[in-house]
Amino acid sequence: MDGFGSRAEDRFLIEAIGDLQTSPDGAVAAFVRQEMDLEGNESRTSIWVVPTDGSEAPRRLTGGRGDRNPRWSPAGDRIAFLSDRAGKPQLYVIDVAGGEARRVETDANPAQPPRWSPDGSRIAFVAQVEVPPEGPRHPGEPESLRPKKDGGKDPGGPRIRVIADYDYRFDGRGFFDDRYAHVHVVAVDGATDGAAADGDPPAEGGSEGKRPTRERRLTEGRFTHDEPCWLPDGRTLLVRAHRERGLNLEGAADIWQVDADGGTPITCFLPWDGVIQSGPQVSPDGRHVAFTGMKHGAPHWVQPAGLWVVPLEAPSADARLAAARDLTAGLDRPVGGSIPCEIRYGMLTRAFEWRGGDRLRFLCGNEGRALLHEVGIHGGAAEPIPTVHELPAGPGASAAARSAAAAVTAALAGTPPRQAPTANSGAAAAARTVPDLPVIATFSGDAGLAGGPARPEQIFARGRRLTAFNAAAEAAALPVERFRVTSEPGWSVDGWLMRPADYMPGRRYPTILSIHGGPTGAYGDTYSFTFQAMARQGYAVLYCNPRGSTTYGERFQSGVVGDWGGGDYRDIMACVDHAIALGVADPERLGVTGWSYGGYMTSWIITQTDRFKAAVAGALISNLVTLYGVSDIGIRSLEHLVGGPAFENEEAYMARSAIRHAARIRTPTLILHGDADMRCPLDQAEQLFTALQRRGVPSAMVRYPGEYHGLQKPRHLHDRLARTLGWFDHWLKR
Repeated sequence: MDGFGSRAEDRFLIEAIGDLQTSPDGAVAAFVRQEMDLEGNESRTSIWVVPTDGSEAPRRLTGGRGDRNPRWSPAGDRIAFLSDRAGKPQLYVIDVAGGEARRVETDANPAQPPRWSPDGSRIAFVAQVEVPPEGPRHPGEPESLRPKKDGGKDPGGPRIRVIADYDYRFDGRGFFDDRYAHVHVVAVDGATDGAAADGDPPAEGGSEGKRPTRERRLTEGRFTHDEPCWLPDGRTLLVRAHRERGLNLEGAADIWQVDADGGTPITCFLPWDGVIQSGPQVSPDGRHVAFTGMKHGAPHWVQPAGLWVVPLEAPSADARLAAARDLTAGLDRPVGGSIPCEIRYGMLTRAFEWRGGDRLRFLCGNEGRALLHEVGIHGGAAEPIPTVHELPAGPGASAAARSAAAAVTAALAGTPPRQAPTANSGAAAAARTVPDLPVIATFSGDAGLAGGPARPEQIFARGRRLTAFNAAAEAAALPVERFRVTSEPGWSVDGWLMRPADYMPGRRYPTILSIHGGPTGAYGDTYSFTFQAMARQGYAVLYCNPRGSTTYGERFQSGVVGDWGGGDYRDIMACVDHAIALGVADPERLGVTGWSYGGYMTSWIITQTDRFKAAVAGALISNLVTLYGVSDIGIRSLEHLVGGPAFENEEAYMARSAIRHAARIRTPTLILHGDADMRCPLDQAEQLFTALQRRGVPSAMVRYPGEYHGLQKPRHLHDRLARTLGWFDHWLKR
């Protein structure tokens, strides 16, 4: 069928936005806009600003190709950001009124968003620093083979990697090579145009002709530090770090305190017995510190993160720990949880934020939707904001940003799903909606109506939409209907069905089942170009949240622990049966696909049933035993989700591995995999492909060069979608 979305190439006409940041007075919103160039095989990001009162159209502030992470100065007159315009990550500052960005010279390459000091004179940032070990890396290592402390390079080609710690690589980053994240501070008044002037004195320890940077590294050691946060005095920062050697299976971290002038050693601010996911953030009155995380107990892979607060003035670290309170203990939903989506740029916004000195506002994922909540620090349960019970769960649904006045809140969210007529399918179906792409909008904070809280569409009616970058894609978006099925007693599962663009009641259609990653991921009421393209090619598209999915509470999320391919498989099949019962899905023309855990489940499904006539498995898992030893998070995730070390529980691991049951596979299968994947390494694809070839099952394997677990290059993204559609066309439309 013709129209926007009928070609795989149309994906690259859609622009993503994200990283929404509002000015201190709430009058202006800054955000990142991403454009993808298929022909040039690159993405370009720039920073834009828009008044929150809608008085002006969005204005492009920067023109670089890799501008990102905008952060407002305390006075609201400047924005600090990171950019690759000099060929490597560097820190820049630009006046909001316009003009050229000025580079703040740093020796290190910033790797996380900049953080302004309270007086606006300095910026803290995190950068990777090489920290050679003090002694031998393993017993008996000759001194001549140890890393050179003067920074000299190893002679004769690529470096020899000596690995003595479990944490030595991470997907998307690569090998650590003795590099650790450390916190730096630089004076902003040293901002330059990026060129050293003649006659400038060399920096201390630097070389002739190099401008002094006024940069200081605040943390030391072979540990990772991140998320620096300034205290109100402007002399101290809090950082998140795990400063113990050895296996850190739980992902534990503490909060540490460092002197911004580097005069005193780092000290522990909060010795946390658990995981800190985001934060810390200090309240505007400087009396409390908030962060999200959980204490050790239930595996953190399935335990929803809570919103914690500790008093800053407590006399000691132990006293702060004793006084720490989980403000969302009764919520049973993940704080900061957003609904993943296909069209987005990076992290959409922060997980939570302070509203004055005694209240916090945060995003909460609930049953595939995004909820905005508020809670006080002095008691009372966390509750949905009275006038905004449920923000439209668009791809960018997020916690609100600071507001110019109490009545207006700037937020990044999808526009309200447009109601679509229910198809006359002869069976009861949920209301059909058209999920829109992310926009920036303002919402009225006092939009309550007589008779109860306002509905989302009423909130929007009293607010204002500020951006409209993807009008063609929005206008062409096809509706989707949400349903709920009972898989087994006690287990209800949400699903979504998108009918083909040319749908005619009474006719059955080839249907593609898509399975999300995780298993602690989730689908929701969000826009997906992939699903839109499939529907425009004549497919019904089916997707669901089986047990193990997030946003449904700890019990539901724990339902997959020790039971991969069990209850979750039955939940998915119940949704397939529902689509068939509706008279939409053709049981003789079913396809299945997924990425990551979705690739695992795709591989598992074709060993358990012949119902599917074609499969496309991406970034798959086929052998849980070998995954345990080769994945960057294998030990951490699989010991929780499968049960114990693989070498002590091999049978349990193999029993739920597709490779054990590969002799049953008859489904033609296409395998897609990044060849640099460190989360689900390439050997997982190769094992299954070898088995398929040995069995004579129609199969092919596609390797994307240089790609980690998630594909990034536009040509590779295009290839994945076009090749997937071609595979299904061949096997399901003949």
